[in-house]
Formats: sequence, structure tokens, C-alpha cells
Amino acid sequence: MAITYLSGQRIQGLSSDTKPTDVPVGSEFEQTDDYKNYQFGSPEVYNVTTEDDTANMDQYHTGIGIQFNGSADQGLLTQVIFYMKSTASPEGSITARYYKGESLTETEIASAVTGTGTSGGALTADNVPATETAYTFTFGGTNEIVTDDIIAIHWVQSPSTSDKINIYTDYGLSTTDWGTANRDTRESGWTKSTANSVKATINSKKWVERGTAL
Repeated sequence: MAITYLSGQRIQGLSSDTKPTDVPVGSEFEQTDDYKNYQFGSPEVYNVTTEDDTANMDQYHTGIGIQFNGSADQGLLTQVIFYMKSTASPEGSITARYYKGESLTETEIASAVTGTGTSGGALTADNVPATETAYTFTFGGTNEIVTDDIIAIHWVQSPSTSDKINIYTDYGLSTTDWGTANRDTRESGWTKSTANSVKATINSKKWVERGTAL
């Protein structure tokens, strides 16, 4: 049976059909062979609201973020909220980036960021306050979060070694399927830990069976 698009953002098909992902959030998919219903939602796939420390982005650390270590469907990356502050007088652009799979290829840079000190959807280090501030980074919803992927803040240190961007973390908090990832320019690649967490929220788009929490 071919997929059929109906009015009211309803779609019909078989359980064996590949569900489309280029549809609005809130769309519904009805499986006519097993009578299951799915909704295309925007769930929080990662949410840590506690903190006990900060991880410093400085002359050596150019990336701090979160790595997915599980295997369950996480959906298409749409948004991440990081919490940060500044120390001394850092300069330069701050972006959120998505690194794909085992090779950790840089695949997407967030298209926009909102929060204190942002301008035109962009953020520079000199506009980050010296107190904890939430920043929301928007992604395109086209990249599926799979095992080994990293979503991280990227910043290249300004000239003074005292200048820092501090990312809020909860070290010692272990979360199912997620961990921290830090990139040190003195080492090769990323250092990862499943025992620690970054204070952050990640949203995605995916099909969720009716009756299952988004």
C-alpha cells in the first residue's frame, strides 16, 4: 500500500512503510494493517537541569558537549540549550555544532542562537555575561542522532590565557545513553565520559506511538 496523505495532517500507510520526516510536527500516521497510530512530535531526548561545576573552554579546549552512546531512535536534531558564562574578557564567535558518527565528522552548525547578548541569530564571547545564562541553538531537523554523535559548543580561544567560556555541568551524574565530550587541542580527537553530564536540553523530531510520552 502506498502512503496516503489525508486532510488534517493525517497520513495512512502500512507498518512496513517508511514514515516521512518532511512533515509538520503534530502530523499523525495511521497504520492500517495493525491499527497503531503515531504522532510526529518534538520530544526532549536529553534533559539535565542540575549542575555542580563548570567545564572551561580556554586556550586548549575548543569543544565541550554531549555524546550519544545508546542505540534507540533519538530522532532528527532540532534544538539544544546550553548554559554558560564568561570569565575575564573572551572574544570570538561561539557556535553549536553537530559531529556525526564514529568518525565525528562536523556535519552541521546551528543556524541561529537566542539568549542574552545575541544579535541577528549569532553569539560572540564578549557578549556572554559573567553569570549563568541559557542559550538556545537551532538546528535544521535533517540529521538523525545516532550512536557516537556529539552536539557541542565550539569556541576558539581569544589571545589572553585568562579568558574563558564556562559550560555548566553535573560531574558525577550518569545519564542513560549520554555522556560528556571534550576536545583538547593538545590531544587527538575527543575525550569522552559516560559518568558525567552537561547541563543542557536536546530536542528532536521523531514519530512516537500514541500512548507513549513525547
